[in-house]
Amino acid sequence: MIYTTVTSASSKSIALGTSIPNIYGLLYKSSWYKIERAAQDARFELDNNLIENKIRPLALGRKNYLFAGSHDGAVRAAMMYSFFGTCKAKGINPYEWLVDTLNKIPSHPINRTHELLPGYIQTNDV
Repeated sequence: MIYTTVTSASSKSIALGTSIPNIYGLLYKSSWYKIERAAQDARFELDNNLIENKIRPLALGRKNYLFAGSHDGAVRAAMMYSFFGTCKAKGINPYEWLVDTLNKIPSHPINRTHELLPGYIQTNDV
């Protein structure tokens, strides 16, 4: 038997030469509890596909910033991604929001630009 250890993805040390069933038991024993929890309570997900799918456009956008032409261009592209992401999260049509916002900009006071953000709701403090 070799006395070197290997660190697994779950950061447990396993001696080389350990049988496959023993390795399986060491690595996946704690995972069974998670599977049982997910089966008992629907709020627990077995995977993170929903989150992965939600952040995919951001990851693609981040990759595209490399080809924005300049730092200022990348900042502007990031702002637009952020605006459109906010629109999507709030159920607002991004095209309609953009057209409406561009039409309001010329006559809108500079000190109230926050009112142009997607989903802005004016609250009246009494």
